[in-house]
Amino acid sequence: MQKFKHYNWPGNVRELQNIIERLVIFSEDGDFQEYIFDDYANFEKNNYSKSIEIEGSLSEKLKYYEGEIIKKIYKECDYNKKATAVKLGISRPTLYAKLTYYNIT
Repeated sequence: MQKFKHYNWPGNVRELQNIIERLVIFSEDGDFQEYIFDDYANFEKNNYSKSIEIEGSLSEKLKYYEGEIIKKIYKECDYNKKATAVKLGISRPTLYAKLTYYNIT
């Protein structure tokens, strides 16, 4: 609760709703995983200004960030595709398709 109270919430209610949904989706046996909130808060803090710099439509920006997130998680998982797919919450065939799409080797 302290993290919720001390976070800036630049997106207001929508951002709060998004993080709660993410916490519920990635919960294990009904317990929230604290690292999910930490990862979200750190990502938002480090990438807020970057989102302003990226030109293009919303779909182009979403594609950019999806690729960046996949690269980050793939590296964190030591390039293990199975572990990456599990951490991202997608199937391995979907991960393979996204790795190809984003030209991630």
